[in-house]
Amino acid sequence: MNFNESIIYKLHEIVYTSDVLAETHLQAKLNISYADFLVLMLIHDYPQGTQNDLAQSLRIGKSALSLKLTKLEKSAFLKRSAKSSSKRENDLKLTKKGLQVVQEGGQILHSSSLAFFKTIGKDTPVLDDLLEKVLGDIRASLA
Repeated sequence: MNFNESIIYKLHEIVYTSDVLAETHLQAKLNISYADFLVLMLIHDYPQGTQNDLAQSLRIGKSALSLKLTKLEKSAFLKRSAKSSSKRENDLKLTKKGLQVVQEGGQILHSSSLAFFKTIGKDTPVLDDLLEKVLGDIRASLA
């Protein structure tokens, strides 16, 4: 069997292609990268998370995250302020503009994902369950 016929390669292609699709839609409609959108979305979904948590969730280094946060702050998507409990950590809060981008971006990605999975229709929950099982197995093998 050729590697490009394997399940692993097909999963890679799905992830890569869906990332390109998300990037294309978010850039065209909101003028924001998918990577920057993910930062805003995680801040929105986990407001009490630390910058370390955020970097781990995004699978990027702390310095790369710091650069992204500076860029997003300069673009008025978020505000940083020093945490009272730690001088090395910041509270991250979305601005009104940041919240709007998260909401609109979420709708854009939801619509594009519906189109992405239209061929499997009612079987989407089955696929979701299977992917959760595979992801669980992969995470267990890394532990």
